[in-house]
Amino acid sequence: MVLFGKWNVKHLSPRKALITGTIVTLMIAVTFMTLVAAASWEVTVNDNGNVATLRTTKTTVGALFDEAGIVLTPEDIVSAAADTPISEARQINITRAFDIRISDMDGEKTVRSALPTVGAVLEQYGITLDENDELEPAADAQTSADMRIAIARVDISEVTEEEVIGYETIEENSDSVEKGTTKVMTEGENGLANVTYRVVTKNGQETEREEIAREVVDEPVNKVVAIGTKEPEAAPVTKLASRSGSSASMAGAKVITCRATAYDGSYETLGKTNPRTALGKTPTVGTVAVDPSIIPLGSRLYIETVDGSYVYGECFAGDTGVSGYHVDLFMGSRAEALSFGSRQVRVYILD
Repeated sequence: MVLFGKWNVKHLSPRKALITGTIVTLMIAVTFMTLVAAASWEVTVNDNGNVATLRTTKTTVGALFDEAGIVLTPEDIVSAAADTPISEARQINITRAFDIRISDMDGEKTVRSALPTVGAVLEQYGITLDENDELEPAADAQTSADMRIAIARVDISEVTEEEVIGYETIEENSDSVEKGTTKVMTEGENGLANVTYRVVTKNGQETEREEIAREVVDEPVNKVVAIGTKEPEAAPVTKLASRSGSSASMAGAKVITCRATAYDGSYETLGKTNPRTALGKTPTVGTVAVDPSIIPLGSRLYIETVDGSYVYGECFAGDTGVSGYHVDLFMGSRAEALSFGSRQVRVYILD
């Protein structure tokens, strides 16, 4: 059948010529429509679960998306590149990116990704982990919208530090030291050690410390204190002159060793004026403050230093305010009290 030949219409009647022209026009239209239909494509697009079938005459995936108004972000994943021929991409899948929070040592940031696993997302953003670092969830965990990935940067190191070794105080009874007194026989000295620790830090904060080695450089020297058990020797005299000039009998007197201090009646010493003793009297020279559980209040006393360098003489227990084996001697002036300081004394309890 000849579609496009030379037709000699002058030999046809007008009616036949019209019919012939109409037939030719219809044949041309059918031929064109057949060619157009042969050049179009049917494409199925799955856009994050939304499936649509599109018919297009476009030749590439990118042109099809432009035609259909499909907009992508850089993080979206498409199963075919933009320049892929439509003839090779009859099924196109689009996976849309979603927000993921990543918490690292420097803080938290939000990224977008369409990748299926935690490890793939970290690789996408160039985030690497060292051997001891911790990851939550695991690298093979599936990703989801708005999930949080936590990274703990773990550092394990060994640290050596100097450490002081404290000395101990050892008390020993000694019959060479008078009862009621003590004497330091050996001064204490601290020792020194080099201690090595295994230290674990997470995100810069120390979380674990374990001692793994210890080297003693200097051993400590313990302090040794002698506790006196020796009874004071009896005084060689039997009579001592009192402050008033009378004689004080020493026969049968109880003798104890105490620490003695001194005070006076000044405001600077007592913080008040017109002081009164525990017996309600004004203190005078010869008044001694005592602990009544050791020396009965009101007792007559005789006091001298252990080394014999100072004699307070006959006096009486007329005040309180001290504790234990301690006596406080009243002096006539602040200067005398300060000069006396603190001394070891023998206290004779006369009655």
